[in-house]
Amino acid sequence: MQRLPPEFWRVYMQIYDLGVATLWPYRKLIDTVLELSEVQSGDTVIDAGCGTGNLIARIAVGMECGKVIGLDWQPVALDFARAKMLQGRREVRSEFLTCDLDNEHWSAALPLADVVFSVNALYALGDPGGFLRIARGVLKPEGRLVLVNPFQPDLDAIQCSHDIWLSEEATQEDRVKYAEVAWATKVARAFNDVIAEAVGRKQLHFWQQERLADELNAAGFTVQSMHQVYAGTSLLAVALK
Repeated sequence: MQRLPPEFWRVYMQIYDLGVATLWPYRKLIDTVLELSEVQSGDTVIDAGCGTGNLIARIAVGMECGKVIGLDWQPVALDFARAKMLQGRREVRSEFLTCDLDNEHWSAALPLADVVFSVNALYALGDPGGFLRIARGVLKPEGRLVLVNPFQPDLDAIQCSHDIWLSEEATQEDRVKYAEVAWATKVARAFNDVIAEAVGRKQLHFWQQERLADELNAAGFTVQSMHQVYAGTSLLAVALK
């Protein structure tokens, strides 16, 4: 894999938050993940592959005396995540750790968690089965894994779903807000092409529902529910230890 400089990632993540993270399907995805996770005040929560912290900042809202831990391989992403926690003045303990989820020791220094999230990270790992086994090990008894993984990645479908929402359901304020940042969605696609070129011919794991269920079962989880999300491009699984 070609190494991209930190400044590339910094600009990309700014563009991502302006464009992709403002799309209605993305915001709906985050809402659904939180709803199904049943996070309670006081829980210890790990977001494995937290990126710029959009999910983890939302998790922290309303939590009292809990702890959220964000893990990502990219230090620049963690800078964004920390800033979101500070900006929101979240009254919750937080920690952000640079972490390679393909390293079998990624959980070594972590406390046991009530919930482990992993949203759109599993598919890019070299050993996704190994990650699932380790994620189970870091959970408390009866803890929950909330996992999102694409099975038919399609940016056009996501954009189309957003456009339908924009024309049929969005408020005028929503339309004005998106018009101001719509350019960022297009630019983010160009950045994705650069990233894909840098990654090269890495195998990606776009699992259908049966395969995802099998992998979760093989890791020792009991699948509680599975849903199609993100404009029908991804699967959201809730699995119990």
